[in-house]
Amino acid sequence: MNISYLLKPNMLPTIKHECSQFLKECNNLFLLKNLPKINDGFKRVKVRIKNKNEIVIEAFNKSFSNHKNIFQRSIFANGESSFKESEDKSLEPFYIFPIDGYKFIYNPAVTDAFNDYKKSIKNIMPIVTSNEVIVDVFSTLIKENYISNNLTDGIKVGAEIIFYNIPYYYAIRKSIVDDYNILS
Repeated sequence: MNISYLLKPNMLPTIKHECSQFLKECNNLFLLKNLPKINDGFKRVKVRIKNKNEIVIEAFNKSFSNHKNIFQRSIFANGESSFKESEDKSLEPFYIFPIDGYKFIYNPAVTDAFNDYKKSIKNIMPIVTSNEVIVDVFSTLIKENYISNNLTDGIKVGAEIIFYNIPYYYAIRKSIVDDYNILS
């Protein structure tokens, strides 16, 4: 498929200019995220606050309280080894490119933070009935097990990478790219 025909002509210069930090730190490894099919092939995606209020999110936000609402204001993406296409047919995989100035964290053992922690919390809820105690325990576990250096290692081990501190990122529909290397 001819990518230049399907994508906006300014895509590659935009990615190289606004996402140079990511292109340098990822070492030609890519990250994927499921996004709505209605998006264009090349899209600037605003990071919007997600209005979920669950115990998992509360614990996560408490862990990183110096970054207000980090869970709701972040981009969650996975490398090839841990990415799972959504069963929701209205979503499809997109390559993502965070803009310069981002910060990131990951836990080498976590591929889906929300669901992984949600399962763990469900398992201890019968034992610990206080939500406050659960939040405190998980907050401590989360804080102690997240890393904020070496993006390449995080992608290689299959961790879910959490990007924050940016207002938007770029996304390119995976199905229209024959060779990722032309993007990096």
